[in-house]
Amino acid sequence: MPYASVYPLVTARAVAREFTYEVPEGVEVGAIVRVPFGRSRARGIVVSLHDAPPAGVDARPIEAVIGEIPATLVELALWIADYYGARSHWLRRRRRSGARSRRRRRSGKG
Repeated sequence: MPYASVYPLVTARAVAREFTYEVPEGVEVGAIVRVPFGRSRARGIVVSLHDAPPAGVDARPIEAVIGEIPATLVELALWIADYYGARSHWLRRRRRSGARSRRRRRSGKG
């Protein structure tokens, strides 16, 4: 049975990452699936497929395939998340280090 990396469609940033689930044959990237998620259920998007789960992961099966979006849209969404996520992290770090040096230059100390 194949395995899929699924991004759950939830609002909590703490779980904004991929989770591994068992999927039936024929499920493709872009499938919208219903998955067990903690003590509840959530919808998620299949973002990649694998032959085996990561080491140490006990994958649970999905409950159902409930829809589909184009795989190219999934790729675009992942690229945007990666690009802007990394950029915002870099900007926050740069802002913290640059703010002190600008204050020193204005006061004539740096």
